[in-house]
Amino acid sequence: CSTNDQDKEYCCATWDVGGDDWWIHHPDWEVSRENDTHYCFSPIQNEEKANFLRRIHKLQWYNQQNATNSSFFSSANEMNCSDIDMSTEINSGMGASTTWLGKAFWHAFFVSKKPFQIIHNNRRWLYSTGNVSSWAYCESEDTRCYFLPINPCPRHFPDIKKQHLETKPSRKWHDRLYYHWMSQDYLFRPLQHFRRKLYLFRREHFPNLTFPCTTMHVRRGDVGVPKPPFRRYAAVQEYIDVGYIQPGDTIVLLTDDQSTIDEVKKYHPQYNWIYMDRPRVKNVEAGFNNHIPSGDEGFEMLVI
Repeated sequence: CSTNDQDKEYCCATWDVGGDDWWIHHPDWEVSRENDTHYCFSPIQNEEKANFLRRIHKLQWYNQQNATNSSFFSSANEMNCSDIDMSTEINSGMGASTTWLGKAFWHAFFVSKKPFQIIHNNRRWLYSTGNVSSWAYCESEDTRCYFLPINPCPRHFPDIKKQHLETKPSRKWHDRLYYHWMSQDYLFRPLQHFRRKLYLFRREHFPNLTFPCTTMHVRRGDVGVPKPPFRRYAAVQEYIDVGYIQPGDTIVLLTDDQSTIDEVKKYHPQYNWIYMDRPRVKNVEAGFNNHIPSGDEGFEMLVI
């Protein structure tokens, strides 16, 4: 660890030095820099956010709301795992899957005031892989393949088929902010090997991303499906109009649908489109919950 000219503290290591165990117990630090040889962590500058993440960690690893000691439970033998909130995973789109766990985590912290653990339901999570030769493979075949552990308690409870309690955060700005911190900055902190793959992936596919730009997400995988929320078809021109995007502007296009790519090429060549050249389906042709058009779960996680 060191301090730069702006008195900002940081800790750096080469990619061959494992940092996962350190980051698990320093949630008030964030990844601040990555390059071909090194990665760095720096303290989170927002003190409210840093304190909130410390509170979560104390409950998750000390089983105390306001622990003051510096030790933590490193194994289930040291922590009482009989009185925790748990949730199974679901196999759905990434947004639905992460929201399912995020609302259960919120319930555990703010309602039950108990540690939270994700438990295995004896089936492979949709975005994990059974291919043992893949970089994304891990024995548990669940979210643990990509994200840091959140609790020392076991993930296997053989007698539990489905366990899930959830509370949806209110629409108040502060609750939504805390929910974002809890999910993105604690529950889904990426493992080092995932971060390394993602860094290389971005360098390969988006080497010359220019700013400013507009990000456009066109979702069509469930357009016209005859059940709620009855998502209607929207042409790309509608997105352009709503965003007040001008010819020549750079647009980073995110979409699950090949017809969207065909549409912008044919009808909107006057914009500077940036998008992934990757396998996609057209509209709903792949059917319900077919979220792996490439057949490679690790690749789909990198794209997302």
